[in-house]
Amino acid sequence: MTDAHAPRYSIIFDGKLVAGVSRQTALDNLVHLTNQSEEELLDSLFSVKPVIAAQADNYHLADQFKDKFRHAGLIVHTEAYNTSHDDIVNADLSFGHYAPLKTQHQQPNFIVNTQANKTWQESDIHQAKGKYVVTFNGQLKEGFNRKQVLANLCSLTNHTEQDVLENIFSTVPVILCQTDNPELASSYHEGFEQAGLDVSQSGNQQIEDPEAEADARSHLLIRDDKPSPRPVKKVQRFTYALYALAIFSCVSWIAIYQLIDNYLKKDVAKSIQVELVQYKPVEKKPPPEPVKTQIVTKPIPVKAKPVEKKAVKKQPPKPVEPPPKPAHPPVEPVKKEQPKPVKKQESKEQQKLKGEYNLQLLTWFAQFQQVNQLESKYAEGEITLRLTIARNGEIKHIDVVKSSSEELQRIVVMQLRKAKTVPGIPVKITGEEYVFDLPLRYRFD
Repeated sequence: MTDAHAPRYSIIFDGKLVAGVSRQTALDNLVHLTNQSEEELLDSLFSVKPVIAAQADNYHLADQFKDKFRHAGLIVHTEAYNTSHDDIVNADLSFGHYAPLKTQHQQPNFIVNTQANKTWQESDIHQAKGKYVVTFNGQLKEGFNRKQVLANLCSLTNHTEQDVLENIFSTVPVILCQTDNPELASSYHEGFEQAGLDVSQSGNQQIEDPEAEADARSHLLIRDDKPSPRPVKKVQRFTYALYALAIFSCVSWIAIYQLIDNYLKKDVAKSIQVELVQYKPVEKKPPPEPVKTQIVTKPIPVKAKPVEKKAVKKQPPKPVEPPPKPAHPPVEPVKKEQPKPVKKQESKEQQKLKGEYNLQLLTWFAQFQQVNQLESKYAEGEITLRLTIARNGEIKHIDVVKSSSEELQRIVVMQLRKAKTVPGIPVKITGEEYVFDLPLRYRFD
């Protein structure tokens, strides 16, 4: 670095923050101030102590840098440049997305001859001395970034990005407008602020400071039909945090509910024991045998002849003749006996198939009970159910043969109604329906 271009002042940061400002807050402010990422700032500004945050050619600019760093939360101090500063790490931070400081030698470059150009001539806007000055110190307004500001300025001045960078962002501070016309100064101040620049306006005094006269000047003119600015939407971090917190709370509650539900199911599964009593096949009772009717022939009473007594002195009365005997005794009609119903004997193959199907139903019900535990720990006891099953496995009827409690009966019947179907009747078993007795015993340890 030659002496001609050597900086005269250095802004030094010793790693201390302003009281009440956290490191994260300072990082957020510096990200907005310099448009660098947190990682870049941590590496360049917070990794070593001390560090030169920025350097300036004049004390006025160095004082502005110092104020910006203090506003961001850093405790900095300004020192006159000396050779010992070459041994200190230089972060070389810049503000407002502009290029490194350099002397500007730019000729006016007017592209559009708008109505504003016809009304306010170049001499009116860029006088060497004037009462009203609009100055840009390199800071952007809150809510804008470099890309949006460049787009707004290109639309406002009808120039390219390169022209805007060379005229406005290449030197700090830069005079955007200096004139004796207060309306013109106000128009420029309003236009550049709407585009996203943080500009200042001074008036009612003659600018006689030679250092101020030496400031760079922009040669860009504002269009007569100023377009509307396109600000960047602010990131609503607080709202996003609330959304994230609500989603996290919902997920946490769902996870806790599932853990509790799984724990209770495991606890009930360990405590309940379902015993399947050995199946006894249901035998259909044959209809009662008809009562045999015996034909009883009643004997006909026969009256014996009366013994005739010898009459003494009296003539015997005339004997009464008995009624004539019928030639044949009356016979009652003979009732035909109904033949006994012959009990249909099942083949051994059918009995074997039914036994296998019964075992299949018992196994299915045991698995079903493991998945669907009883709702109440007090529903223990014995119960026997008679299920009428269709060929497709649909449970058509559920009859309670016996039960030790109404609570147990209600829960078991409700679970079976939820199941609706069981394994279907095998093809080789005859009949449209199948009757199955299911004896169960529940016990809690």
